[in-house]
Amino acid sequence: MITLIPSLRPGPYFLELVVVSYLTSFVFIEYPMRNNKLFSLHLSYRMTLYVLVLFNMILYVLAYNYLGLPGVPVFLGSGLIALLFGPRLGAFSAVYQGIVMAYVAGMSIRSFAWLVAVGALTAFLLREVFYRSTVAKTALYTSLVNIGWYALNRIGVRLEPVFSEALIAALNPLICSVILIGLLPYVEITSRIYSNIGLTELGNLSHPLLKLLSMKAPGTYYHSVLMANIAEMAAESIGANPVLARTASYYHDVGKVKRPEYFSENQSGAENPHEKLSPWVSNLVLNEHVKYGVELARKYRLPLLVEDVVLQHHGTRPKLYFLHKARELDASVNDAEFRYPGVKPQFKESGIIMLADSVEAAVRSIEKPRMSRIREVVEDIVNAVYNERELDESGLTLKDLELIIEAFTKTLSSMYHERVSYPDLEGKESTLIASERNDNGNGSKR
Repeated sequence: MITLIPSLRPGPYFLELVVVSYLTSFVFIEYPMRNNKLFSLHLSYRMTLYVLVLFNMILYVLAYNYLGLPGVPVFLGSGLIALLFGPRLGAFSAVYQGIVMAYVAGMSIRSFAWLVAVGALTAFLLREVFYRSTVAKTALYTSLVNIGWYALNRIGVRLEPVFSEALIAALNPLICSVILIGLLPYVEITSRIYSNIGLTELGNLSHPLLKLLSMKAPGTYYHSVLMANIAEMAAESIGANPVLARTASYYHDVGKVKRPEYFSENQSGAENPHEKLSPWVSNLVLNEHVKYGVELARKYRLPLLVEDVVLQHHGTRPKLYFLHKARELDASVNDAEFRYPGVKPQFKESGIIMLADSVEAAVRSIEKPRMSRIREVVEDIVNAVYNERELDESGLTLKDLELIIEAFTKTLSSMYHERVSYPDLEGKESTLIASERNDNGNGSKR
């Protein structure tokens, strides 16, 4: 049998193992991370990945010693990384873990190939997972692959050992899926790096923070829900993460629960408290909702990327109304004083949410929201934000912006289409027509 290490020595030397691990990590861990901006934004991403790789290697060695190759929990190891960091890193880490494991255990080329193949297959099958049930289905498929692999590679061998190995190989992914589903929330809460499963759960409107927002700032809550719809569609149109876009939209303005009455969507025709404040104080109040939102994101252990959106969704844009108001009192006021202190959007979903925030509010104020008028408003806002260079660090391209404009226009047109005017009617007939319009989407009489 051909082995990856000479069969004459009982085990790898520690120094050689360190060198092999270090060199291969550059190719299969560090290099893929260079193409993922999130690892440069948060140290937690890098640390969590390496902790998981180390955790996987320890599990692999223990399982191999006690159960042999069929018992190595490849589905658990590759699955965790694929769900949290994406299928690309899941597949690359599977190769890395396979190389190190083969070196430690002195595996054959065939065994090494199995480790890598199952790990890469797991990462591929878990590329778009939003529900726990999908993990269970993927485990079942992997189990069938394992059985097939053992059947092909044990032809001519005595039935008894083949059966026991095949049974372990078949049960391995199924047991790993149960452990994976149970372990994932703990990893997410600890690292604040969330899978799409975790993001989907956070998007449940019964979350305590969203319920607080709906009670304290109902106007902001309604705006956030509407905004989530257009942000999700825009993210889908450019190949970004629609689940992240939707969930982050729900939470982007949670800081407004502190002083909701200072934001127009929550005033409901009441007196505007800013009329009694100087523009400088109003400026501080608006800045505070970003700062307090970040505090709430940390308190509730929301994903790091959601916290980023809270901080970045205004970027460094100026508060033009209060800037003009201040210049009426003091013409020498610098516009830098009235800019949001946040960071410009650092990834595509954050840029989409910045655009969606402005677009939804502007389109809602249109008196006659025809599609042509909606498109005009959307284009004006997107062009303005682009010309302010707020999107320079987001990774959004001009092609992306074209697709985003199209998605915004289509979604907003369906949300805010112009209503059909009906003649003045009295009593039951007018009620029936209004009801029919809501039920059928048109005003035709039966």
